[in-house]
Amino acid sequence: AGDDRSPSGNVMLATLTGAMLDKGTTTQDKFAIAQKLGNVGAVLSFAVDTNTLEIRGRCLRKDLPLLVGLIAEQLRAPAFSDQEFAKLKVQLQGAVRQQQEDTDFRADDAFSRAIYPVGHPNRQPTAEQMLADMGKTTIAEVRQFHTQYYGPTGMRLVIVGDVDPAAAQAEVRKVFSGWKGGSLPPA
Repeated sequence: AGDDRSPSGNVMLATLTGAMLDKGTTTQDKFAIAQKLGNVGAVLSFAVDTNTLEIRGRCLRKDLPLLVGLIAEQLRAPAFSDQEFAKLKVQLQGAVRQQQEDTDFRADDAFSRAIYPVGHPNRQPTAEQMLADMGKTTIAEVRQFHTQYYGPTGMRLVIVGDVDPAAAQAEVRKVFSGWKGGSLPPA
């Protein structure tokens, strides 16, 4: 992200970008994707950590091409809809406010800021800072963040379970073919 963003602003930008991945793509909306997953009993989710995007999926062996294809489509061509972005921000603002009512969360939150200095990647921003950063973040910044940081550079995709390794590798090569960009996580 740009130099004018605070560390917590960068965290919020990364969080919002990752959370937008399952809100539809340029070719199908989130309902069509959910229906495809639901039709075969598969699940797919995205979660953002300090320097990573974690993708979790589960399906039957025969449905691996569908799941890998949807992962590729959501990573490569997210819709980044203004309407979905506005809804997501409201949902996340509510979640941040709700966390403030959880004493365990508040204790962990305070501990994080007590042991990690300002600027450390594990230091959590305050709820007020998160809400302020969320309010300032635009969909244009999310699109830019995605363009800059998402891509095969530094990406590690691990598939485990009852799969044919050669077939899984061929499917991954096929659906990610030609994708460029991304960046390595900071050391």
